Amino acid sequence: MKSFLALCVVGAVALKQGSLNLLKVPVTSDSDLDFEDTLVAALRASKGRSSPETKALVEKIQQLLTDAKPSIKKTLEGLQATLTNAGNAMSDCGGLEMQRSSTAFEKNFTAKSAAHKTCRQTQKQNMDAQNTCQTELKTVTSTAKTTCEALETLEKTMYSAKDSCEVKSGEAFEDYHARLIEASQKSLAEYKKLKEGCATAKKELEDKGPECTVALKTYETQKHNCDSVQDAMDSLSCSHYEAATSKCEASGTCYDKAVSNYESVQTSSLTELDSLKKEWRAILRMECIIQVFNLEESQRASAIDSCQAKDMSGRADSDLPLQLSTIPNKPTCHVPANKAGSAGYVQANFEGLPADSPAKACVASCCQQSSGTSGLDFSGLGTSPSGDWHLALNVDTNDGHVVSYVNTAFWESATDLGGASDKVEERFTRDYKDVEVFNKVQAKQLLIVCHSEGKALGWRSWKLLSTKTLQGWFTIGNTCTTGLKADTKFQMAAETTGGDVGTLVKNEPLIKNTIDGTDKLYVNSAHNKGDDFNRLSVNVNDNILGNAGSGIGTQYDANYERSLDDSCGKTERPQADAEMRSEMHHWGSGGGMGGLIGSDHTCNGDCPWTVSSGYDYDYAVFVMS
Repeated sequence: MKSFLALCVVGAVALKQGSLNLLKVPVTSDSDLDFEDTLVAALRASKGRSSPETKALVEKIQQLLTDAKPSIKKTLEGLQATLTNAGNAMSDCGGLEMQRSSTAFEKNFTAKSAAHKTCRQTQKQNMDAQNTCQTELKTVTSTAKTTCEALETLEKTMYSAKDSCEVKSGEAFEDYHARLIEASQKSLAEYKKLKEGCATAKKELEDKGPECTVALKTYETQKHNCDSVQDAMDSLSCSHYEAATSKCEASGTCYDKAVSNYESVQTSSLTELDSLKKEWRAILRMECIIQVFNLEESQRASAIDSCQAKDMSGRADSDLPLQLSTIPNKPTCHVPANKAGSAGYVQANFEGLPADSPAKACVASCCQQSSGTSGLDFSGLGTSPSGDWHLALNVDTNDGHVVSYVNTAFWESATDLGGASDKVEERFTRDYKDVEVFNKVQAKQLLIVCHSEGKALGWRSWKLLSTKTLQGWFTIGNTCTTGLKADTKFQMAAETTGGDVGTLVKNEPLIKNTIDGTDKLYVNSAHNKGDDFNRLSVNVNDNILGNAGSGIGTQYDANYERSLDDSCGKTERPQADAEMRSEMHHWGSGGGMGGLIGSDHTCNGDCPWTVSSGYDYDYAVFVMS
């Protein structure tokens, strides 16, 4: 029996037990006989008889049908409210808040960045004023010293002037005194001039000293202010980046849950709506049927058939509408592409600052996480590198991914990772590449840290011969596109600026390498008189053994099995992440320490010349502008 007919139980019982008896309709014991069927049966059995009891019962049934409609409408309103709330929740996941926050941040940050640039320009002016004052102070000091010393010297001449006072042979009285007067007047004039000059210089020196003290204090105060402005700017960048990242993650989770909930609510609501519409259609048909009591018997049969044949779907759809929500797009995340400490941030905010009034090293939270050598543990070494270093590459020799010489995407591309990771949290545990640092930072110095999964084992830094990006260095020549030429070498540095070899073995190729030395750094070059190419290597002209390896990003004996266009190709010789400086021919396969560092290499033809060294050194490559 349909749920709304619970309201009609009294009428149904009365009709079955009272009216049907009155109308001489046999009552069945079938409990599944529904109200509509019972009503139709009563009509067909009435044979036009009408009595006060029948009329009263018909009116009662009519009222019960009428009363059932508000109940269904109320149920529909509840469905609509639940569905609307679920729909609204999909748009209430912080999208507008993130947009407003981003807009406010951009406005605030742009103002701080402009203020910082203006501040550094003023710092430059104050520095110039201070330098000018120091130059003038030096000049005044020198003038005072020279003038006053000359005055003292002149004063001392009166004790040695007696020789000039003696009468010269044949000199007349008048000539004698005229000469003395002239000499005296000349000395006195010079004395007065020097005395006045000395006094003036002392006064200028007396005034210039405090003036320069003020100029220095003004410069130092301005620099401190600019550093504070930058700290506030960097801190704002980091705090917004961290908050935006957190909000983005929370918004995504909220959206996914809200959409899932809405789809579930919509499914259940539509199912319940179908049931309500079935009841509604039944009520509409019975309202039609109940009117048949007012017709002549001859008209009732066709009228009943007409009522039961009517399609009430359209009426039910229009009478019971349910408004569905459109699933909105996922909220747009507004996480800045460049946070404080990144190469893009440096380029956007610090490029163009005066060379002698540059930005300071970033100390904000996100800078500590991703820039400099943070993340490396130098506790096992006596020293650690200082300076504003930026990590560009990490070569993990034992992560199952090969970055040999022929991985051009890793070593040469400005944008491609070559299969490496770009996740900051994996920067010292996998092959890693920061494309912004790699192709945007104009490097003046280079640092290589040898480590084991973040534990520093040694380091060395070099001053580069020219300023360019790492991507510029690794595409300078001997690329896999232009071809490899053993007689063409590219030197990056001529002197090392610091280092700590720790307990590295002497065969370590870049930082210790006591066999060849480490002062000269080379890129995309082969060793002396050979075809053993390394992306990075040292003192290649001193490596005269041949087939001795030594470097990272290797392709050895590149002249073998190379393609006809003289570019990189397959070779059975070591193609590895890194190779030791071996002391026996054929990369240690002939005895002594093996050449392969770690385990990552490409093996062609059983690779008989690739022998493990037993060491798992990893290499992090940093640059400094």
